[in-house]
Amino acid sequence: MPPKTIVDYTTTVLCKHGLKATNDIQFCAGVWIYPKEYFAPKDVDTHLLEITDNTRTIHHYDASWAEWYDRAAGTRGIKLRKVFGKRIGNFINVIIYVFQKHGLRGLIKKTFHKMTYR
Repeated sequence: MPPKTIVDYTTTVLCKHGLKATNDIQFCAGVWIYPKEYFAPKDVDTHLLEITDNTRTIHHYDASWAEWYDRAAGTRGIKLRKVFGKRIGNFINVIIYVFQKHGLRGLIKKTFHKMTYR
Protein backbone atom coordinates (compact mmCIF):
# COMPACT_ATOMS: atom_id res chain seq x y z
CA MET A 1 0.00 0.00 0.00
CA PRO A 2 1.38 3.42 -0.89
CA PRO A 3 2.56 5.38 2.15
CA LYS A 4 0.41 8.05 3.77
CA THR A 5 0.74 11.49 2.22
CA ILE A 6 1.23 14.80 3.96
CA VAL A 7 -2.42 15.50 3.16
CA ASP A 8 -3.43 12.43 5.21
CA TYR A 9 -1.36 13.54 8.20
CA THR A 10 -2.44 17.19 7.98
CA THR A 11 -6.11 16.26 7.70
CA THR A 12 -5.86 14.05 10.79
CA VAL A 13 -4.30 16.86 12.82
CA LEU A 14 -6.75 19.50 11.59
CA CYS A 15 -9.75 17.24 12.31
CA LYS A 16 -8.55 17.00 15.92
CA HIS A 17 -8.67 20.81 15.97
CA GLY A 18 -12.21 21.07 14.61
CA LEU A 19 -11.98 20.72 10.81
CA LYS A 20 -15.36 19.67 9.44
CA ALA A 21 -16.06 17.61 6.31
CA THR A 22 -17.85 20.42 4.45
CA ASN A 23 -17.43 22.26 1.17
CA ASP A 24 -17.13 25.58 2.99
CA ILE A 25 -14.05 27.74 3.51
CA GLN A 26 -12.91 27.11 7.10
CA PHE A 27 -10.42 28.68 9.49
CA CYS A 28 -8.98 25.91 11.64
CA ALA A 29 -5.92 25.91 13.93
CA GLY A 30 -4.70 29.17 12.39
CA VAL A 31 -4.99 27.90 8.81
CA TRP A 32 -7.48 28.76 6.07
CA ILE A 33 -8.84 25.60 4.41
CA TYR A 34 -10.52 25.86 1.02
CA PRO A 35 -12.75 23.32 -0.73
CA LYS A 36 -11.09 21.37 -3.56
CA GLU A 37 -12.98 23.33 -6.21
CA TYR A 38 -10.67 26.31 -5.54
CA PHE A 39 -7.27 24.71 -6.16
CA ALA A 40 -7.79 21.04 -7.06
CA PRO A 41 -10.86 20.70 -9.30
CA LYS A 42 -9.27 17.79 -11.19
CA ASP A 43 -10.41 14.34 -10.03
CA VAL A 44 -7.35 12.28 -9.04
CA ASP A 45 -8.78 9.04 -10.47
CA THR A 46 -10.63 10.14 -13.60
CA HIS A 47 -8.60 13.30 -14.38
CA LEU A 48 -11.88 15.05 -15.23
CA LEU A 49 -12.10 18.76 -14.42
CA GLU A 50 -15.00 20.29 -12.48
CA ILE A 51 -14.29 23.99 -12.90
CA THR A 52 -16.58 26.34 -10.96
CA ASP A 53 -16.75 30.09 -10.46
CA ASN A 54 -14.56 29.53 -7.38
CA THR A 55 -11.73 27.75 -9.23
CA ARG A 56 -8.50 29.74 -8.99
CA THR A 57 -5.86 27.25 -10.18
CA ILE A 58 -5.60 23.57 -11.18
CA HIS A 59 -3.37 20.96 -9.55
CA HIS A 60 -2.49 18.43 -12.27
CA TYR A 61 -1.26 15.57 -10.02
CA ASP A 62 1.82 14.71 -12.08
CA ALA A 63 3.64 13.36 -8.98
CA SER A 64 7.01 14.16 -10.56
CA TRP A 65 8.54 13.82 -7.08
CA ALA A 66 7.34 10.22 -6.68
CA GLU A 67 9.17 7.01 -7.48
CA TRP A 68 8.19 5.30 -10.74
CA TYR A 69 6.31 2.51 -8.93
CA ASP A 70 4.23 5.06 -7.00
CA ARG A 71 3.22 6.85 -10.21
CA ALA A 72 2.54 3.51 -11.92
CA ALA A 73 0.28 2.45 -9.04
CA GLY A 74 -1.82 5.59 -9.46
CA THR A 75 -2.29 5.15 -13.19
CA ARG A 76 -2.77 1.39 -12.97
CA GLY A 77 -5.19 1.71 -10.04
CA ILE A 78 -7.60 3.81 -12.09
CA LYS A 79 -7.73 1.17 -14.82
CA LEU A 80 -7.97 -1.78 -12.41
CA ARG A 81 -10.83 -0.21 -10.46
CA LYS A 82 -12.70 0.42 -13.72
CA VAL A 83 -12.36 -3.21 -14.79
CA PHE A 84 -12.63 -5.07 -11.45
CA GLY A 85 -14.40 -2.62 -9.15
CA LYS A 86 -12.90 -0.76 -6.20
CA ARG A 87 -12.19 -3.63 -3.80
CA ILE A 88 -10.66 -6.16 -6.20
CA GLY A 89 -8.97 -3.47 -8.30
CA ASN A 90 -7.27 -2.01 -5.22
CA PHE A 91 -6.26 -5.49 -4.03
CA ILE A 92 -4.59 -6.33 -7.37
CA ASN A 93 -2.95 -2.91 -7.47
CA VAL A 94 -1.45 -3.36 -3.99
CA ILE A 95 0.00 -6.77 -4.92
CA ILE A 96 1.62 -5.35 -8.06
CA TYR A 97 2.83 -2.28 -6.14
CA VAL A 98 4.51 -4.34 -3.41
CA PHE A 99 6.11 -6.60 -6.02
CA GLN A 100 7.46 -3.63 -7.99
CA LYS A 101 8.74 -1.86 -4.88
CA HIS A 102 10.10 -4.83 -2.89
CA GLY A 103 10.47 -7.67 -5.41
CA LEU A 104 9.17 -11.23 -5.12
CA ARG A 105 10.94 -11.87 -1.81
CA GLY A 106 9.41 -8.72 -0.30
CA LEU A 107 5.95 -9.62 -1.59
CA ILE A 108 6.13 -13.08 -0.02
CA LYS A 109 7.49 -11.67 3.24
CA LYS A 110 4.79 -8.99 3.49
CA THR A 111 2.03 -11.48 2.56
CA PHE A 112 3.23 -13.95 5.20
CA HIS A 113 3.44 -11.15 7.79
CA LYS A 114 -0.16 -10.03 7.04
CA MET A 115 -1.44 -13.62 7.30
CA THR A 116 0.44 -14.27 10.54
CA TYR A 117 -0.51 -11.08 12.36
CA ARG A 118 -4.17 -10.69 11.44
